[in-house]
Amino acid sequence: MGKPYVKELQQIEKTYAAVMAMDITALRSSIISASAVPLYAVGSGGSLSAAHLAAYLHQRLANQFAKAITPLEAVNLSVPRQSCFWFLSAGGRNADINDAIKETVIKEPKHLLVICAKTGSPLVRYARNYRYTDIFEFDLPSGRDGFLATNSLLAFATLMIRTYQNIFLCNDPSPRTISDLLQHDGSMTSFLSKLRDLCAPLWTRENLIVLFGPSTQPAAFDLESKFTEAALGPVLLADYRNFAHGRHHWLAKRGISSAVLALSADNERHLAHKTLALLPENIPVVHLDFSNRGIYAPIAALATLLHLVAVAGEARAIDPGRPGVPTFGRQIYHLGGLRRLKRERKLDIAVKRKIQQILEPSENYLSSLKRQHRRFVRKLQQNVFAAIVFDYDGTLCAPEQRFTGIDADVAKELIRVLKAGVPIGIATGRGKSVRESLRQAIPSSLWQRVIVGYYNGAECADLHDDTVPDGSDVTCPDLAPLADA
Repeated sequence: MGKPYVKELQQIEKTYAAVMAMDITALRSSIISASAVPLYAVGSGGSLSAAHLAAYLHQRLANQFAKAITPLEAVNLSVPRQSCFWFLSAGGRNADINDAIKETVIKEPKHLLVICAKTGSPLVRYARNYRYTDIFEFDLPSGRDGFLATNSLLAFATLMIRTYQNIFLCNDPSPRTISDLLQHDGSMTSFLSKLRDLCAPLWTRENLIVLFGPSTQPAAFDLESKFTEAALGPVLLADYRNFAHGRHHWLAKRGISSAVLALSADNERHLAHKTLALLPENIPVVHLDFSNRGIYAPIAALATLLHLVAVAGEARAIDPGRPGVPTFGRQIYHLGGLRRLKRERKLDIAVKRKIQQILEPSENYLSSLKRQHRRFVRKLQQNVFAAIVFDYDGTLCAPEQRFTGIDADVAKELIRVLKAGVPIGIATGRGKSVRESLRQAIPSSLWQRVIVGYYNGAECADLHDDTVPDGSDVTCPDLAPLADA
């Protein structure tokens, strides 16, 4: 299982170049839609590292709450309706991420986005069933990752940073190549050689303490993940100030078996120097600084530590790309079980919406809500409705269809209702554009059964009427005094 790790690193330059050339228009639109609400970024393994980066960017640039979570956390989360969920996956095939999205979509968050480094995956195919779900899928030039996330992680990180930079108009220059990103003039082979020499003292000790700041946190989390997954050694994580609150005591008691890797960027570089200067002299310390890279500091740290994993593998005689997976590990991976019920009844979904803020509702309370739901549905079924009034944008027409018109499935249902003899009213804040979209979707023989309230009801007419809305600049008699004032 897996691929030689060094061979995967050889594809990184190609991956970075491909992602820097990728059209991010659709992803930009999705992130703009989510920029005003809290974010939960969902991922497993290496994709969780990308989720941490997404959360960091969302907090720093969109100025919104954001958190990276696993699929298990997502399934057990009481989903805030005014929040967005992003699902990141390299292949879109693992059971956990697929179960998590199935549990999340029925809770109807404000916005949902799937980013997948494999086109046509099961994750993407499922997400297409829901109109409020955005999808950004692509194929890696390097193909599928091996045992550890490498090229997919770099691709996710580059996409995120490019898009947030574009939206929030960050003036930081975009590195054109991996060499520019790492600020290294030579080949990647020479970069790896320099890193090998620099970090050699770390491998004389069993334990590795990794110190980081906000912008290097995703890289630190990814390093811990890869060291654990490939059994390269134990890693203890702490930001510089949390290290000051007791975690330094590890070095006092276990310094003989521990080394320190410090990561920093512009904001915490001075703090890093002051902290490292106070460590005992017998502790091996390596400081990697990613200052002067602006918004690209997090990805420079990620790319550097991807190479550091290769160096550690050499020192520990383990190929991180092919560490060997035991039988029990495969069995644990294929356990699944996040989603116990394959399909929930509509009644259960409706009741869940009422109790999202109640952690442990009683059985009596649940039963009462279900009885009330059934009573409400029966009353609806017993009534005779003379007409139906719809909102247009966000109800009949999804936001992404604003300039293309309503979906064929929605149009089919409108036609069915009209042919059954039920008049339809449509309320919209827009004008002529809605009339044209509805005419494209509904046969002309049915236009007179559709009443449209344009400009929030300021002008009303049936769909057959060409004179409404009135697009002329002639002031009506009622408003003439105001116009003349």
